Amino acid sequence: MNCEEKLFLDLVAGINSHDCRTMDRLLADDVLWIDDHGKTVSGKENCKFRWTEHFVKFPDFGIDLTAAFSNQDRVAAFGIVHATYSGFSGPYAYCWDVAISAIIAGGKVKELHVYGDSRGPERVERIKQLPGIRGLA
Repeated sequence: MNCEEKLFLDLVAGINSHDCRTMDRLLADDVLWIDDHGKTVSGKENCKFRWTEHFVKFPDFGIDLTAAFSNQDRVAAFGIVHATYSGFSGPYAYCWDVAISAIIAGGKVKELHVYGDSRGPERVERIKQLPGIRGLA
């Protein structure tokens, strides 16, 4: 594993633990984040703000990577995203395949591009709420 791949995996660990301090340390000031809907967020502060909002909507958000590869300053990773939406129409459990590409420059993540389909109805299952237990219906 090279240092770019390690940096990327550290960022994913920070995302999984909802740790904005780790994200602050690893994102370039002018980072570009392109989400799985094609929406772009520019700049570290804007990215941290969006991730913070995301963690409120999806309090158990996580990325389980199954593979990661790197070539010089580029990292590609594949895995599964899982999250529970806690908004007004929820809760809903989401799970979808994801591919993420990253460009690393100067020891920071310069670009993060997420590919996946989090909108498809086959990706959503209604959560059944039981006292003290959360399970899929």
